[in-house]
Amino acid sequence: MIGVRALRSLALLVLPVSVEAGRPQPASVLDGVVTDSTLAPIADATASILGSSVHVTTGSNGRFRIVSLAPGQYILAIHRLGYIASSTSIVIGGADTLRLSFTLAPITRVLDTVPVHATRVVARLAEFEERRHFGQGRFMTQEDIEKFNLVATRDLLQTLPFVAVETTAVNMRAGCAFQFFVDGLKMHYPTRVESELPSPKEIAGIEVYANSAFVPLRYKTFNAGGVCGVILIWTRAGS
Repeated sequence: MIGVRALRSLALLVLPVSVEAGRPQPASVLDGVVTDSTLAPIADATASILGSSVHVTTGSNGRFRIVSLAPGQYILAIHRLGYIASSTSIVIGGADTLRLSFTLAPITRVLDTVPVHATRVVARLAEFEERRHFGQGRFMTQEDIEKFNLVATRDLLQTLPFVAVETTAVNMRAGCAFQFFVDGLKMHYPTRVESELPSPKEIAGIEVYANSAFVPLRYKTFNAGGVCGVILIWTRAGS
């Protein structure tokens, strides 16, 4: 039988370990401010971490804060009705505090050739529509995506020619992983499809270039395996 003194000694040995194990880990914080071209704050803009449920809204001073972010790479999208959306790639370390600023430009309206029809063109999708017109790649519009009604991005990508998805998306023609761009921002290579890409309900358009000869010049890239295909994803933020 253990005596009272022995129990007290044992408690002194165990207690520091328990306190250390239960100590909360420091959380990373993202502080941001959203303004217009005159540097006036924009209230009620939404800041989202693509591919997650993280959504916060700016206050009257244009500021927002996202807390408890785990270390990793994220795509942060900023959008508000009436403005062109903005997005950027961020890397969060342990116990980091990042401070970012975003300037949103108002959306302009472009009239069609028939005066009675007015069409709003989202500027960041203009290049997508221009390339789709020439048809050198494979294209999927928001309407196409909605018809599939798929929940997982991997399932959506596998409906496209020359695309096979495991952890990442592989170009079956070239035998290597596709390079991804989200809203024009290059993702690290290779990209994990489910954890690092937006979900189908967040995507406005997809371009696939399995033949490197047809990759748009600004998206041509060299990876460890040489030149491979490119997949461009455009989100619905702000559209």
